[in-house]
Amino acid sequence: MKVKQILFVLLILVLLLTGCGEKEPPKEKYLIRFIDWDDTVLLETTLEEGEDIVPPENPTREGYTFIGWDKEFSKASQNLDIKAVYERNKYLIRFYDGSGNLIKQEEILHGEQITPPNDPVKEGYVFVGWDKQFDTAISNLDINAQFERLSYKVRFFDDKGNLLKEQQVFHGENATPPMVNDRDIEEFSHWDKSYENVKEDLDIIAVFKEKEYSIEFYDGNTKLFLDITKYKPSEEITLPIPTKEGYAFAGWFLSDISLFEVTKIDSSFRGNIKLYSRWISTTSEQLTVPEGGIEFTQIVKKPHSSGTGFVYQPEFPAGAPSTSVLQYD
Repeated sequence: MKVKQILFVLLILVLLLTGCGEKEPPKEKYLIRFIDWDDTVLLETTLEEGEDIVPPENPTREGYTFIGWDKEFSKASQNLDIKAVYERNKYLIRFYDGSGNLIKQEEILHGEQITPPNDPVKEGYVFVGWDKQFDTAISNLDINAQFERLSYKVRFFDDKGNLLKEQQVFHGENATPPMVNDRDIEEFSHWDKSYENVKEDLDIIAVFKEKEYSIEFYDGNTKLFLDITKYKPSEEITLPIPTKEGYAFAGWFLSDISLFEVTKIDSSFRGNIKLYSRWISTTSEQLTVPEGGIEFTQIVKKPHSSGTGFVYQPEFPAGAPSTSVLQYD
């Protein structure tokens, strides 16, 4: 019994001696901080030596791209301030002439000033600006020139200064002229300048020319080819005197039965004219008068008649009134 008690006491002593042995020292702790570009603390943590350092989610910064941290890290071994590192974004800025042709291209860092090219030129158009607002670079940009089509004022006048028509015409297009009426002795000829492919303001004046008419000469139904073929109302023309064997020229008339001879063309005439010649035979014929003569008791009324080179034209009896032409026609 005593032996058991002694063994128990010895066991207790061994246990007590074991529990009173040297303890393991505590591990070091370190302050780990992740800091943004503007010194904002993104993450702060305390880790024991040897613990894994876990970074926060990648931070963002307007106009920049996050490319990593300024220090390498894996396990905690000291206090650390780890700072985010960024790269400034570059943007492709392209300017086009409005027809798809590139006129300027450059890469610009975020926030830098965008400088446009010289104002583009396009024939027949005026440059009015770009299709996008821009100041500093914040993204890739395709910028197109904008134009307005040029137009011009085209006015048509007569030769007296009267406005006939006014219109706006786009660059390179044709104006539409007004209708111009002929005048008494003048007709419209042309405009004093071209109204096609307009490239400037224009005042265009109508040009007139005097009307010109034809003159035809006939001997009966036979057309005569004489030197005079045309006339103008402003001109006075003395008519030619043709010749014909066996006949004396008796004048020009407007028809075979006209009573009025035309000796010249003057301002009273208008339009195309046909003139017919009359002739007097120069061949003499002998007439035997019966003894005692021939007595006329009346003039037989006949309608006007005509033939080649003559018109029947009776003489009035002596004493007939001059107003009685129709009675003796």
